Amino acid sequence: MAVALDLVIWNLVFIVINLILAIPLFLRWLPVRLTTREQLIYEQNFKMFFTKSHFKILMRYAQIQTYYSPIELATKGNPIESYIFVHFVSKEAEVIIKKENHILGSMNNGSWVGIIDAN
Repeated sequence: MAVALDLVIWNLVFIVINLILAIPLFLRWLPVRLTTREQLIYEQNFKMFFTKSHFKILMRYAQIQTYYSPIELATKGNPIESYIFVHFVSKEAEVIIKKENHILGSMNNGSWVGIIDAN
């Protein structure tokens, strides 16, 4: 029985290509795992806007930081360089926005602050 080697190689190449392209499709079937903190933030603030997989992508670019009062996140001459999402504000704490010693407003859980820039 004669075997056409070029036909076998051609089919093996296509099998390998299809397997490589199928891996991301199979990985999408796996459930997205969020930490307890991420799950709480997702459920309370982002569930209406993102899927869990999109939220996980967003969290890859985020930095979770804990601040204790009193602290100034941005001051004159030191502007905000990124968006800040305020969450888990304790009952005794208050997050306020001031400009030149005038209080512009306060922020609650689920609030954003930042400068929208075209860049």
